[in-house]
Amino acid sequence: MTTVQDTVTDASGVAVAGATVTITLIAGVGQPGFFAASDKTIGFPITLTTTSAGAWSTDLVPNGSIVPVDTVYKVEVGILGQAMVTYYMTVPSSGGPYHVADILSSTPSMQGVPILTWEPALTASNVNPVLSTNTSHRRRGWYRNNFGWVEYAGFVSFGDGTGLNAGNGLYYISLPVEADTSYVEVGPGYVSSWKVGAFTLSNGGVGVTDHPQGSLNTVNTDGTKALLVMDKSSGISSSYGAHNDPWTWAAGYRMWIDGRYKAKP
Repeated sequence: MTTVQDTVTDASGVAVAGATVTITLIAGVGQPGFFAASDKTIGFPITLTTTSAGAWSTDLVPNGSIVPVDTVYKVEVGILGQAMVTYYMTVPSSGGPYHVADILSSTPSMQGVPILTWEPALTASNVNPVLSTNTSHRRRGWYRNNFGWVEYAGFVSFGDGTGLNAGNGLYYISLPVEADTSYVEVGPGYVSSWKVGAFTLSNGGVGVTDHPQGSLNTVNTDGTKALLVMDKSSGISSSYGAHNDPWTWAAGYRMWIDGRYKAKP
């Protein structure tokens, strides 16, 4: 094992106490790393908290002892409500302790990261909307898990003329991969700085004029779906009520979604 250490400060050089440091082995798409010398699988990240002096230290398996070759460690440093800092490092087989700055690596290539499909589900807290039953344009989504960060895009189509129902209540869209709830706001809050995406309502490629867009904001407690929060000229509201509030729903309308968020380890 090799000791790696660092000190976290803000831009003025003041130590940051209580920051969360998560270290994850990046071995390959959908593949864990294996510590060949002890026949062990490295399948989960480790999480540390900086001391009052902003310091952290831990022992890691050297990358040269891990199968497959060319692995790296991803280090994520964050404080709730602020942007996360991410970097990568390669841990030497001997010597140390090492400061992170001395063993930094390049960002892993995204080549080979597969694009997968899923069917987004639009639901509501009171009455679910009726979506299209036309299999050719009902709902589609595409995503990829880029080393723990999910990038996605897709759409859902509203009813195709039979039994059209906009539903009512708070609206949620399902996520392709469970979100890491420690990095996003959880619960039906109105405004969150930890957005996981955005949405736009359209009809045949033409945007609907009555405030047709907003954000995918907070997530539910198990991280499987995100709350839709409409952008309005009078402010932000997460309450969607009648059939024509805040827009006139019609057969064939589509809601386009896209975003990026941290997946549950």
